[in-house]
Amino acid sequence: MIAESNTSDTSKSMKKRLRDAFGYENGLYEAIPHLLVFLQGDTSIAHPSPTMGSKKPNQIEFMLCRLIGAITSDEIPVIIYLDDLQWADQATLDLIGMLMLDPSITYFGILGCYRDNEVDKRHPLFGLLEAIRLN
Repeated sequence: MIAESNTSDTSKSMKKRLRDAFGYENGLYEAIPHLLVFLQGDTSIAHPSPTMGSKKPNQIEFMLCRLIGAITSDEIPVIIYLDDLQWADQATLDLIGMLMLDPSITYFGILGCYRDNEVDKRHPLFGLLEAIRLN
């Protein structure tokens, strides 16, 4: 999608939002080098840096939240479908919570499915769903 719409007004708007959110020097570009290709047209960037794995999980989650916030707009809403959330680990649920509860992320949603007979009030997913409902 990004490569196909590289000259459109939507693409220009997304580039500005990405630059505003990250600038040019950021570990996110190590993990997703095609973002720099998109921003600068530099096709020599080929592979992610091995240093990305050394980042702390909360840094990666924070960068992902900023990325989602930067690429979504009224012109490009994003919906992510996640199935079998009853089996999601705590880190995944924390990330979902960050994405859904961050007020700076707009035009974004998660459609999640789970087996309600496997999720009771003691299940970690139940607490996340309650937090999202109350927000």
